[in-house]
Amino acid sequence: MWRKEETKSPGVAEPAMPPSAAMSQPSTPSNVPAPAVGSALPVSPRAAACITQGIRIKGEITGKEDLFVDGALEGKLDLGNASCTVGPNGKVKADISAREVVVRGHVDGKVEGTERVQLWNTSRVTGEVRTERLAIEDGAILRGKVEAGEGKKLPSRLFVYLTPAEPAKAEDIVRYFASLAAEDGAFALTNLPPGRYWLTLAPAAESDSNMMSKLRLPDETELRAKLKRDGEAAKLQIELKPCQNISDYQLAFK
Repeated sequence: MWRKEETKSPGVAEPAMPPSAAMSQPSTPSNVPAPAVGSALPVSPRAAACITQGIRIKGEITGKEDLFVDGALEGKLDLGNASCTVGPNGKVKADISAREVVVRGHVDGKVEGTERVQLWNTSRVTGEVRTERLAIEDGAILRGKVEAGEGKKLPSRLFVYLTPAEPAKAEDIVRYFASLAAEDGAFALTNLPPGRYWLTLAPAAESDSNMMSKLRLPDETELRAKLKRDGEAAKLQIELKPCQNISDYQLAFK
């Protein structure tokens, strides 16, 4: 009959087999714990909390810890000074407010990152984006100069616009860009997601001081549609590759 020991050394497991079988086992216990059955790697090593794929939440979420959302969320999300990451499977229909927001999935709502917003090339954002720093993964850079046609002079205020040429990207407001050309016609557009774009030029009034922000307001659908129509009519298209750097693009103002 087996009798339970009253005392035993810490870390040494009690044998649960006959002595003959126990002798074939190593006498020194392993320091590496065996993985739990059905366990998986963490979805996000940075996040203190996760809403994993397959979970749906409706309501208001507030907190002070980093959050990773790879499921479905509808309502409002306020994380204060923490960060929020929307994973590749994440579908968020809510306003997001956090110190840092990283979007790899779909967001329908206002995105506000007090320090930074990062958009991956798999992301799709429908709503206003507010941040001090906007980073787009694989962002291309387009620099160039607008030249006036023969006998013409550049307007005192001239904007260069990029609008998505691919129909599937037409509603993605972070793919609309504007740059105010300098007096000599120089312009620069940065953090551009790869893809095909229409290029257009349009004079602007003094009141149009921040067209980039205006372009991305949810209620400016008519402005975006007009610029897209102008681009299609002008038939000036450019295709940008990931991380491409174009520094001498020439545009003619007719």
